[in-house]
Amino acid sequence: MSTVQIREISLTLGYDADELRIITKRSSRASIETMIDDLGKLDETAAYSLEIKKIRGKRSIDANNYMWQLIDKIADKTRTKREDIYRNAIRENGVFDDVAVTEQALEAVVSGWESHGVGWFCDIFESSLPGCKKLRLYYGSSIYDSKQMSRLIDSVVYDAKELKIETMTPDELAEIKSKWGE
Repeated sequence: MSTVQIREISLTLGYDADELRIITKRSSRASIETMIDDLGKLDETAAYSLEIKKIRGKRSIDANNYMWQLIDKIADKTRTKREDIYRNAIRENGVFDDVAVTEQALEAVVSGWESHGVGWFCDIFESSLPGCKKLRLYYGSSIYDSKQMSRLIDSVVYDAKELKIETMTPDELAEIKSKWGE
């Protein structure tokens, strides 16, 4: 997969064909030439896909590790599973979507969602739609942006302080959070 920096995207709808125009920064020329070489001659009967997405800064491993260290200390002190501490923090501070699912599809949807990892889980509620349940789908922190992850860590730090568990100073915490984009 090649990455290029896009300056502008435009779409012109035509009668026989549509034109997608992507203008890149000049520094992306080598990557574009590589992509074209990899494709070779385009087959007009074949289908191709193009993915365009915003590149996010990666989370700092130090910040993520620190959160899990605190979760482990909270779990030890409260004699609770670390996964339960993590899920509770996500439930209280995390990212979720509410969806209606038919009762027939419920088990498959829940199973598929939760297969993404520990932080990907569901709460099931009654729905006003006949034959349906309301699912609250929680996203694991692996997809959180810096602001969302910062809120999650702050929550875990708060819980640790409530249990008299030593935490980083506010300056130290700000330092590890600031490294997310690096």
